[in-house]
Amino acid sequence: MIASANKYEEAGRLIDRIAASGVSAIVVHDGNGKTPRRVTPGE
Repeated sequence: MIASANKYEEAGRLIDRIAASGVSAIVVHDGNGKTPRRVTPGE
């Protein structure tokens, strides 16, 4: 389970970098049957 947690941490850092680059929002779909979510800078 630690490898999975590391993947989510790494993905979170990547999302933060993308959001900080000036995009208005990105849509994140993490699978597992969850609904995609919109991430905007500052979240």
